[in-house]
Amino acid sequence: MTERKQRCMVCAKEKTFEGSICEECKAMIRSEATEKGKKIRQEAEKEIRREGIPPKK
Repeated sequence: MTERKQRCMVCAKEKTFEGSICEECKAMIRSEATEKGKKIRQEAEKEIRREGIPPKK
């Protein structure tokens, strides 16, 4: 399959890749989502402890 140069929808750099977002931007977005998920989980556990219910692990 031939790949042609196209522009990434996130960084707008012209590269050769499949899809609409380059691999570097995909990795950056994935890591940001993981960090946000960890933060939400920590805040939820904090609220549960505040209510006096032991957290599940």
